[in-house]
Amino acid sequence: MIGDELTPCRYGFALLRFLHKIAALRAIYPAARILLSKFDFKWAYRRVHFRAELALQRCITTRGLGRRDLALLYLRTTFGGSPCPSIFSEISKTVTDLTNAIIRCSDYDPASFPSHYSHLLGPAKVEPDNVPLAAASSLMVNPEADKFGTADVFLDDIFSAIPQLDGDSPGDRGAQAALLALDVLGRPLLPVGGESLPRDKVLAINEAIAEGTPAERLIVLGWMIDTRRLLISLPTDKFTAWTANINNLLLSKGRCVELRTLETMVGQLQHVANIMVQGNHFLGRLGSAVLRANKFKGTRLYSEETKDPVLWKDFPVIAHTGINLNLLTTREPNKILRTDACEHGLGGWLGASRSLCISEGAS
Repeated sequence: MIGDELTPCRYGFALLRFLHKIAALRAIYPAARILLSKFDFKWAYRRVHFRAELALQRCITTRGLGRRDLALLYLRTTFGGSPCPSIFSEISKTVTDLTNAIIRCSDYDPASFPSHYSHLLGPAKVEPDNVPLAAASSLMVNPEADKFGTADVFLDDIFSAIPQLDGDSPGDRGAQAALLALDVLGRPLLPVGGESLPRDKVLAINEAIAEGTPAERLIVLGWMIDTRRLLISLPTDKFTAWTANINNLLLSKGRCVELRTLETMVGQLQHVANIMVQGNHFLGRLGSAVLRANKFKGTRLYSEETKDPVLWKDFPVIAHTGINLNLLTTREPNKILRTDACEHGLGGWLGASRSLCISEGAS
């Protein structure tokens, strides 16, 4: 595998990019609902086949029944293969590009040109009208948001944000466009009965029923996103389970902690730190414990290392309560502070005729 030739896959960038697009849509349409929907590929990686020479390189030989030599050959990409996320993302990004193109096609009418999955969507799930629409701050970047909304992707998850404008059906166009793109990808190549190998549907049906219907609040990439209040929060199930894991880790004083337990804990905290970036500073000592556990298949936490989990008990509480999207986007500054060296102390200018001077003898 030549890693430099693979397309980079970074979870945090996909989420932050999507949050910027939601904020941009709210800034453009302050009085419109923004409806979210999400769809998953079914058996994503296993739909990609290796070339013959690559499959042979991944062959495993073993001794089978009757002490006969066996060669195990897997023809499809595996979930744990390091290049597989990058390989499959090329396919899912193509479907997402097609989704965005369909949304913007003036001739596209979901009612007259439905997909085979159109019936899975129910009426839009919207918040009460008495819940105020939160305002978005001006952005320093241009995520290219427009009246058609946007579809984005991370690996096998396709998610969209569509503004509900006057006269529009409630988000149907964006959700139906994604379903049509998936329908095109999984269409049979031969007439009915002509396919030599039966293939299951590309769309994960159960997930589409639960998450495909347009809604103002939806879990995307492990986070509950509320486009009406412009909040992102850690879902209740994750908050409850991860808080319990932190408490269990703190109760293991003096006892050996397994490598898997530590790796799971750090992975969960890194998920929270994708939104609460300050938390990354307090993962270093736990990361050292993981390296030590990897060497000895487990380790005891030093007293200094247990201080970080104690602090981390507060971070999921804040994340579960909800964080304003305006705190996560790259905004235009509303206060400007310019500083310069001052031979008499420390000086500063805060957009007005005010200055701060600290002399050497000041306490």
